Amino acid sequence: MEYGMPTLLELDLDGNVKLALELGLSFVEINCNVPEFQVDKMDPQTFLDYNDVDYRSQSKDF
Repeated sequence: MEYGMPTLLELDLDGNVKLALELGLSFVEINCNVPEFQVDKMDPQTFLDYNDVDYRSQSKDF
C-alpha cells in the first residue's frame, strides 16, 4: 500500500512534492478545484518531469 497527502494550499506544486518526499509519502493528490491546479493552468510537462526523476535517491534538500 502507498500513502500520499492532499494538496496543501499554503504550498505550490514543488513545495507539496518536496514535503511529501520528506514525509516518506508516495504521491500528492492534486485538487483541481484550486485555480492554480486547474487543467488550463497546469503544464503537462511539469508532471512528466516529476515522474522522470527519482527524488527518493536524492537528499532531502534537493
